[in-house]
Amino acid sequence: WGSCIPSLVFGADLNLGRYGLATTYAGPTLEDDASLLTPDNYEQVVSAVRTLHAAGYVHGDLAQRNIAVFNGKATLIDLGSARRTHDTLEFERELQQVAELCRHDISSTKFDSPFLLQQFPSRASKSPDVLVY
Repeated sequence: WGSCIPSLVFGADLNLGRYGLATTYAGPTLEDDASLLTPDNYEQVVSAVRTLHAAGYVHGDLAQRNIAVFNGKATLIDLGSARRTHDTLEFERELQQVAELCRHDISSTKFDSPFLLQQFPSRASKSPDVLVY
């Protein structure tokens, strides 16, 4: 999975019919601090989602609360709803969801990613300060 999800540190059966899981610290989420979103880590989020899709999975719960940023690196967290699929429409919907959930942050910082411009040309900012290509 590379660097798109936190590394597993510990997993164990707690003898209660449940499992415990510990991962490396992924950082605060975009829900905690929307200003963490930059053009670079936005593209990291898109890359992470595509990595899951290439392995045949959808995240299943993409939201700002499930995208963490630490030291400039974006990571997907909370894969409890992830599931296997080969439905390309689900992959497309999830990529669209990433663009939409990050749209507010992108417009508030006045930059547009090429991915966003391709997916939603009518919603592109009319006067961005910076246009990233």
